[in-house]
Amino acid sequence: MLKIEAMKSVKFTRQELYEMVWKESMLALSKKYNISDVGLKKKCVKLNIPVPPVGYWAKVQFGQKASVLKLPVKFTGENLVYLYLREKRPGEGEGEEITYSIFKKQIECDPRLNLKVLDKLTNPDKLIVAVKDDLLKKDVWKGRDKFIYSSKNNIAICVTPKALDRALRILDTIIKAFRTLNYDFKSKNEKICLVIEGEEFEISFKENSDPGTITDKWGNTEYIPNGKLTFKAEISYTRNEWNDGKTLLEDRISGILTKLILKGKSLKEERIAREKAKKEREERERIAKELQKRKENELIDFKDLLRKSKRHDRAVMIRNYINEFESWATSGNLFNEENRNFIAWARKKADWYDPFIEASDELLEDVDRVKLAFKRRNYW
Repeated sequence: MLKIEAMKSVKFTRQELYEMVWKESMLALSKKYNISDVGLKKKCVKLNIPVPPVGYWAKVQFGQKASVLKLPVKFTGENLVYLYLREKRPGEGEGEEITYSIFKKQIECDPRLNLKVLDKLTNPDKLIVAVKDDLLKKDVWKGRDKFIYSSKNNIAICVTPKALDRALRILDTIIKAFRTLNYDFKSKNEKICLVIEGEEFEISFKENSDPGTITDKWGNTEYIPNGKLTFKAEISYTRNEWNDGKTLLEDRISGILTKLILKGKSLKEERIAREKAKKEREERERIAKELQKRKENELIDFKDLLRKSKRHDRAVMIRNYINEFESWATSGNLFNEENRNFIAWARKKADWYDPFIEASDELLEDVDRVKLAFKRRNYW
């Protein structure tokens, strides 16, 4: 088992170190511990620990079968090794550089990929065939130093005829590599996009230029193509761009693939996180609205209860009054026809008003029992 001897010192047995180097790459481990990948490999050699060969992690990454070398049992040397945890520098990210370096190495070691730009365009991708045919239809041979532009629904290319062949060969290598890794291309808004993890990168290729002489009295400058190429992959307001410099685009293919694939994965995670946050927000809003509706209905029901209880109390009050009136009329020998009619009328009105009875009344059928006012009629 791994034991912590001090705050930053970590002790490993030979068996533990063997298991560790076959679980993570040397480069990844060198970022965790204060030792280079070469230094770690030397320690493994000293302890007679076999290490993964070149291409091993690429096979693991892409689900291919990769053999693990067994740890030799016979060993008489030192059985322990001490490593020191690498301190994170202020502002250092959570391993973004490690991820890029490892993934780039895996791409470079992937036996399925051909990252070398050929000297001659060979068996070009259908997108390259289409844009080449499109560009060669244009009147390009009158001035080989003038820019030519591809038409809509093709890869956006702006180069001089002199740079066209090189641009197509670089693009063909990039496109084929992405297709090999099961990433596809689609037409969107009359432009060609590279699709990575559902994210659409609008790709383009151009030749750069330098300012030349002033061409008129208004100070307009003629720009002269300089043969340096730029590959772009844009998504939303983010531009990923690679230019010819000390390192030519031909030698940056693995970096282009690495950056865009990791960017696509990152954007996908962000999109999933946004969608999850949106669903959670909508669910919270739904629950809040539902709760508010329940509260409003509860208040409506309570007000209705209060109105009915008041009506009931008033109906009881009316009946008590009628009973008292009847007693008064009887005791005072005033129980005449007029009073008998009044008592009968009043009891009917109490039954009409009582929320438990709500007897019908021809003359009061248009009266609101709560407001005791005539209901509004629509005469139209």
